[in-house]
Amino acid sequence: MTIELIQDPDTCQLVFSVRAGGLLPGARAANMMSDLEAVLPIIAEAVEQGEHYYYAIDASGKWRPEQGEFNPLGHAPNVAAWGQLLKFPDLFARMEAWFGEVEKLLASRQGDGIFEHDEIHFAELTVSTFALAHRRFVPAYTRIMAQWDMDHEVNQEEVIAGLIRSHGITPETEELLYVRTVEVPGQVGEGQVIGLLDELNAHYGDFTTSPLFHRIVEAMHHGDREARLAAITEVIRRRKTNPEARLKAVHPWEPFTYGCPPELTQAAARLWAELEKAAGPLPKQA
Repeated sequence: MTIELIQDPDTCQLVFSVRAGGLLPGARAANMMSDLEAVLPIIAEAVEQGEHYYYAIDASGKWRPEQGEFNPLGHAPNVAAWGQLLKFPDLFARMEAWFGEVEKLLASRQGDGIFEHDEIHFAELTVSTFALAHRRFVPAYTRIMAQWDMDHEVNQEEVIAGLIRSHGITPETEELLYVRTVEVPGQVGEGQVIGLLDELNAHYGDFTTSPLFHRIVEAMHHGDREARLAAITEVIRRRKTNPEARLKAVHPWEPFTYGCPPELTQAAARLWAELEKAAGPLPKQA
């Protein structure tokens, strides 16, 4: 194992420097893969200790603190090192397994996320690089994205758009758009779909008639209705001891309204009304 831990006290960052050796490119790539597999438990232990803000992997092994802060996206040798690993398809199965372990590590944080840098989530550069290059890694991107703290997203909107434009509309990218819009909307949410509407309409003919659009709106309606029902139920419970308990007006959410083309807003409103009618009335508050 050729891994060096470098602490940067100025940024409270711990950098795991991978210095894979080997005379031939294939040997170096295999050694790098082995180091990546070995470093994850070390990172998990460091995260558990919580002595740093950021936990980053330098795949090039070339960064030094005197160069300034380590930005995984801004350090050219690091970016190039991940790109080199793409040249060895025989390692892809191990890479998929590694992404699975990254997902477990992130999930252990229960939504708090792990960051490599102020604007970069843990393994963001890595999984983005592989998913943009090969469709088989899009599911890994989707699952890892679901574990990031998307309230602090920076690059995801651009990367997801790139994935759609690189690979087209496939079962993998449909699932990515669903998870992105419904489960981890972050700062963009519906805006991701709006920004890709030309591509979606080109594929489906009319995106608003697609199963994906219906699935998204149905999930939004279900979540919104559950929230309204929970609020009403709580007030009903409180009135058993406080007859004056009141609930502010609870209105259904209106999806695809802000910055949307009229046809998308109208289609969402029609489907929402159908779902609301089928679900029946909520309990009365009075």
